[in-house]
Amino acid sequence: MQVEYHAKEGIDGRFFSCPAGMGVMSTAFCADSHVKSNTKAFISEHRRKDCRFCQIGAMHCGKVDAIVGTRLYGSLVCSRCTRDSNRLVFGSVCVSCYNRERENLEGKNAKGNPLKLIRHYRSQSLLILGEDAMQVRMFSRVMSSAEAGVSYLLTKSESVMFGESDTGLFV
Repeated sequence: MQVEYHAKEGIDGRFFSCPAGMGVMSTAFCADSHVKSNTKAFISEHRRKDCRFCQIGAMHCGKVDAIVGTRLYGSLVCSRCTRDSNRLVFGSVCVSCYNRERENLEGKNAKGNPLKLIRHYRSQSLLILGEDAMQVRMFSRVMSSAEAGVSYLLTKSESVMFGESDTGLFV
């Protein structure tokens, strides 16, 4: 990505216009913002989301490699319904999805009435291929392999590929 730098009279450093719309900033501030945006505190508070995977910020930090990782890491997205949440139960499902799961296991809703819709949860094994290792991981009480994959990505920052362990096919 091409960036045009300029100087400000009376101020040390190089400045540029941030393509993400953050305004005119120094390269030092950009690097600092990129580093802070990748901390657990900033990720959980959804602060500086645009800086988190910015190639320009990585370049200003001295990271010449491509950014690796997922945008899901540390976020508060429910792995089952994919909605943003304020809190995730067990680090992967929102309170609403967790409550529906508990009702389903008990066979009745919160008022004690029988359920009209029965959800079918299952165990799912996924083949996970990282940069230097391959593992099979088992997920219990999930509704799909996509849910299992998202719940894994919520807690891991590295880029991986997933496959069905019984078929060996990667997705």
